[in-house]
Amino acid sequence: MLRADSAPAPDALEALLAAVEVAPSVAVAGPKLVDPDDHARLRSFGVTMSGLGATVALVDDELDQAQYDSVTDVLAVAVDGAIVRRGVWQTVDGLDSGLPSADAGLDLGVRVRLAGHRVVRVPAARVERARRPEDVARKRPASARVRRRIARTAQLHRRFVYAPALAVPLHWLSLLPLALLRSIVQLLAKRPGAVPGEISAAFRAAFDGSVPGRARG
Repeated sequence: MLRADSAPAPDALEALLAAVEVAPSVAVAGPKLVDPDDHARLRSFGVTMSGLGATVALVDDELDQAQYDSVTDVLAVAVDGAIVRRGVWQTVDGLDSGLPSADAGLDLGVRVRLAGHRVVRVPAARVERARRPEDVARKRPASARVRRRIARTAQLHRRFVYAPALAVPLHWLSLLPLALLRSIVQLLAKRPGAVPGEISAAFRAAFDGSVPGRARG
């Protein structure tokens, strides 16, 4: 899977295919996403999430010193440059359209792992990524404030999609109180600029029409 601003190294596909072909249990393989101007700078190489469902990047803008090459199995990888077995892709119904700017790879990895398959990262494969997912279709890179709002919106979307049907009303009712509580925490932490994003993310999640079609419980 490649975006228009992603450029794989000549041997990237060969390395990704090798990772999938030698292990039938592997359904998704992701490359090192590197800076176009400096291939020693890692932009992304694996994703996981916290106990509360927040996205946690295993690598984010670090110098590549092969420090992550020994651990291949991860919860998820970024979508950019990833290779996915067609049968598994069809079984898990591809990407979630409700996650256009963030967490698409994380959500796909979660569903693939729940289906009994492995997700791995491939150190030998490199793909240039010019922009972060949040910046796609933007004239300028998203600010830190906007990235936080997008990340929170994606987290709340996943919370609804993963929740059992009986828990969805409780999640919905808790959106505004939780947003207000988190806003107070942001103010206490002297981050007033994050408050509008908390409220905006809650309202977006409350009226997220893409949830019913993707709900998995």
